[in-house]
Amino acid sequence: MTPELARGIICHKALEDVFELAPPQRTLDNLQNLFRKEWSEKRGNREQQQQQQQQQGEQSANDTGNDSSSESYDSLFRIDDDPLATNNASSSHYDIDAEIEWGKSSLQLLKNYYELEDPRNATPLVREMWVNAKFPADTNESDLSEFVVRGKIDRIDALSSNNHQQGTTILRIIDYKTGKKPNFKYSTATNERIANEQFWKMKVYALVLWKMILQSEAMEEQQMQSQQENQKVDYRYGLSWELRQKLLQNMGCESEQQSHKWSQLLSVDSLRLMYLTSHLDDMAANYNTPPEAVSGKAKYLDFSLNENESMPFLDFLEQMEQEIISIQRQIKALVDIQDPLVWHHCNWKYCSCHEMRARFEPSSVSDQIV
Repeated sequence: MTPELARGIICHKALEDVFELAPPQRTLDNLQNLFRKEWSEKRGNREQQQQQQQQQGEQSANDTGNDSSSESYDSLFRIDDDPLATNNASSSHYDIDAEIEWGKSSLQLLKNYYELEDPRNATPLVREMWVNAKFPADTNESDLSEFVVRGKIDRIDALSSNNHQQGTTILRIIDYKTGKKPNFKYSTATNERIANEQFWKMKVYALVLWKMILQSEAMEEQQMQSQQENQKVDYRYGLSWELRQKLLQNMGCESEQQSHKWSQLLSVDSLRLMYLTSHLDDMAANYNTPPEAVSGKAKYLDFSLNENESMPFLDFLEQMEQEIISIQRQIKALVDIQDPLVWHHCNWKYCSCHEMRARFEPSSVSDQIV
């Protein structure tokens, strides 16, 4: 766990929980208090924990009364006075000043969000939604004919637009970013490459969500048949019953008494990256930011999947599917080699893959990816 990763997790949790409150209660104070509450639970009573560990020796989080979620946050802001000591608790202390500064900067991100979007006026359709879909595997192995792509979408909003066919609801996929918005100050080609990299994960979400929509169509048709033929229906890769009910209610449709052509009722069109801060020299976000500001304002980037005339929506879906199948093939090839040195890890400082790579043992990875 790193401070950057912890900030992202807890900010996301606060932005999820604020919509549990009634609209008038979605104030900035309450949003920031949700952050404080979540951090307090993750942090635990460190002074008491450290005192117990000093008295009892090195113990696991379970032995000292912590849950597993607190244990991973225990190393944050801790300074080991003696790295070679076996009992870290008795030879370390916490940097309280660093924790306070981290907390202030995290609360500033939520203040930035509140200035960008007033949650009292927003009505998300769903938050923190797990999505999953099957893809055909590009392999000759008979026991690996398909694989599953899973992910979690921060938020989906339902929009209506006169530009779409009557009765169609646009689904906007929103992803919160606690990192800085890219500063598009380079050449047109470079700026386009940066934007495409930023939106790539969102495009995968759009493809997976669309596959779930198509699966829901097939699932409902199969359900109608199964009632007559007494067959089982696989509900795992379609939209949840709760989400379908919300969609029908949003569209003013009748309750689910018959199958629906979801692909005609819904459009996965709009992608939005909501950055909670930006570079101070990014004039697109900070044209009126005061000189004494220490962090840039929040800014969102939008991407429409239906406005690219050179790439129709269905062609885009096909291209993304082929990219994902190609990535799966490359991952499978790397795993089959069983050599960590051929894998080029990421350069994100908050990722733990740098530590994990050194611990790799030959032949310790499954020879099959599913």
